Amino acid sequence: MDMIVGHNGKEWVATGGGVEVRGCNWEELDRTLQQRLAEQGMLSEGNPVQVCMRFDMDGLPRRLHQYSSHYFNRIVRFSV
Repeated sequence: MDMIVGHNGKEWVATGGGVEVRGCNWEELDRTLQQRLAEQGMLSEGNPVQVCMRFDMDGLPRRLHQYSSHYFNRIVRFSV
């Protein structure tokens, strides 16, 4: 599953695959995402889900594009 992640000035927001989750920090974002995936039946025993989060560079002013977005790119794996 691929998601776009950005920050709205208050919290992290990840969207993709028909899912949008928010969290004040990475732990909260991951926990909320895992709960949402479970609620939607996307998590099942023996079938781990890998989520690739790519940082939304459009959320940064142009002058900051010189900095590497990969600092915010992440891969999260969930299993039951």
